[in-house]
Amino acid sequence: VSNASAALSVLEVLSERSSKRMQEAYHSLLQRAASEHPGHLRLGLLAGDLLKGGLAKKSSALLHQASHLSADETAHLLLLSMSGSDIASSTGTEAFALNPLLRALVPGESALPLLATFFTASLARDGYEGFRQSCCEVRALANNLWELPNLRFNVLAAVLDAELRVPGGTTSTEAKRLCSHFEELLTAAPDSVEWWLRYTAFAHRAASWEGASAVPHQSDLHSRAMRAVSDQATYQEKAQYLLQGIDA
Repeated sequence: VSNASAALSVLEVLSERSSKRMQEAYHSLLQRAASEHPGHLRLGLLAGDLLKGGLAKKSSALLHQASHLSADETAHLLLLSMSGSDIASSTGTEAFALNPLLRALVPGESALPLLATFFTASLARDGYEGFRQSCCEVRALANNLWELPNLRFNVLAAVLDAELRVPGGTTSTEAKRLCSHFEELLTAAPDSVEWWLRYTAFAHRAASWEGASAVPHQSDLHSRAMRAVSDQATYQEKAQYLLQGIDA
């Protein structure tokens, strides 16, 4: 098996066949390909030798070799690193794989598919508390991405987007926590029209929550955005539409 990409293509076809003979061919080809390409991340994970003893050491060596991956490839590789019954229950394994996969993304690629996979696994396995813990872990990773400001913003935005989609209640503590995350994100990218608008929309919703004094008024956010955003034409057009909907 001289070509790893060709082997993966054949393996993909074989994996869709349910007969015993096709499954035997799949496993035989996979073991041969992984042996002939020991540094190939996807083949190594598929072969399962990372799921048996020495996981951390072997995974680290392969994951840190990864580079120039698409968004979908990183999500797929995370799923592969989570496969196997001994690992699927371990949040640490997923978090361990996350940092090198984030850094392996092609510049400009979205981190959202990778992080959505990570968050979904945590939520399905451990419920809301597991999801919250995963968000904290990803934020900690983002804090180590100062040399990659675009990726850092991308990661922080994906975390906040996930938190807004999986609400943790309507308390003053939750409102204050989410506001702090909006502020962190807008400090990283004060020119973001999208996130000023989402902050304003959130402030409107949270105004009715218990102890809403921690939430800035939407008019104050609008004034701040008017000073921070360079593309005022786009911002004002979208803000006008949003504010009209809020006042309706």
